[in-house]
Amino acid sequence: MRLIFERVFTSSGDDVDYSEFMCIWADYISDDVQSSFECIDKVTVELNDKCVKDLKIGKACGPDDLGAEHLLYAHPALIVHLQNLFKLILCHRFVPNSFGVGVTIPLVKDKTGNIGQIKRPNK
Repeated sequence: MRLIFERVFTSSGDDVDYSEFMCIWADYISDDVQSSFECIDKVTVELNDKCVKDLKIGKACGPDDLGAEHLLYAHPALIVHLQNLFKLILCHRFVPNSFGVGVTIPLVKDKTGNIGQIKRPNK
């Protein structure tokens, strides 16, 4: 398996920066290990279940086309998988980039005016 990854991996030339980053990251993790484990232990199935049940339904889906209804009406085993996901995120201190992706769609509120005309605030 390693040979497959070595063949497809191409270095960006930032090996020094990456090594420095990994050293800083390792120091940061080793400084406060105990509080990390305390935080990880607080992520429970019950907490995830409560959070999913508190989601507002009828809202637009995100870029992944998943809405609150998908989580709310999914099999209960999904809550366990979410717990594992969130614990791994806390344990490794890494959040996937896709968690920060969002779409903003401007909505027209004044339907009586000219939609093509931009209203600027008075100074």
